[in-house]
Amino acid sequence: STIPVNTFTGYTNKEPYTAMADLSNAASGFSGGLSSIVSGTYSAGNLNTLNGSADGLGYYGGWALIVVYQDSTLPYRRLSVYDTTNMVVDSTNTTANVTVTGLLAPTSGAFTAHMGALVWEGDNTLVGDQFSLLDPASGNVVNPGPLSDALSPNNNFWNGGITYLGADVTTRNPDYPNNLGIDLKMVDISNTGSGTKPQLANNATQVKLSFTTGAGGDVYYPQALVFVTDERPALQLTKTITAGGTYSAVGNTISYSYTVKNIGNVALTGTLTVADNKIGTVTCTQPPGGSLATGASTTCTGTYT
Repeated sequence: STIPVNTFTGYTNKEPYTAMADLSNAASGFSGGLSSIVSGTYSAGNLNTLNGSADGLGYYGGWALIVVYQDSTLPYRRLSVYDTTNMVVDSTNTTANVTVTGLLAPTSGAFTAHMGALVWEGDNTLVGDQFSLLDPASGNVVNPGPLSDALSPNNNFWNGGITYLGADVTTRNPDYPNNLGIDLKMVDISNTGSGTKPQLANNATQVKLSFTTGAGGDVYYPQALVFVTDERPALQLTKTITAGGTYSAVGNTISYSYTVKNIGNVALTGTLTVADNKIGTVTCTQPPGGSLATGASTTCTGTYT
């Protein structure tokens, strides 16, 4: 199928472009299931590029495949992928911001969170570019500011590296230390409960990301973002008397209501049941579609005679 292309104008002798497509449906047709997709060999065609350079911006071309997969041996995680295909940072647009919504961090305690980014045309020799984790509304980010790690300094973050949490990813072929304009990085934004690094706050639902260029004049194109956060399933049960609280004789009936609230950061699916060793049968209203969303509640009832 044809993929819509986003073209950046205003450049002499060249016309940078980016494109992004969801291949979920196409992936379902691979023989061998998910394992063959993860461990397979991939190729892309019909990518129009030129050799050489013009106006100081070298010609280049590339592609990447983002795979979201399930592994029952790993902890529960919430994964999100965002398209930033239309963004560019250059001398006339020195700062590009994007607010990412739909996040859902654990309500309390330290937790693990990682953020990945695919960026094109970041140069190792041009300094001054930064990648910042900021708070669009109070309470989403702790210590907002520029990100950095062992291989991505805060004054040259987009330096042509393929790294995971500050370490070079060497299990690739070819394994160039300078990837000639391709940055694919996963950075740590875990909530540690201490420290000075930028990190997600408890209950965070959105963040603002800022891409900037500095005196070095680096030009680059952010294309995709990935967020990975811990999922913490949790329920809160509140039992109250709704009728018969004042009883005076054997045989009086007391009616109870049970409010079941999802206080975790992941929707809970399946049949909801409540067991009470004082009540024979507790009847529950099932949530719509069999899924109790984060922050949502449902009610169960029972009687005791």
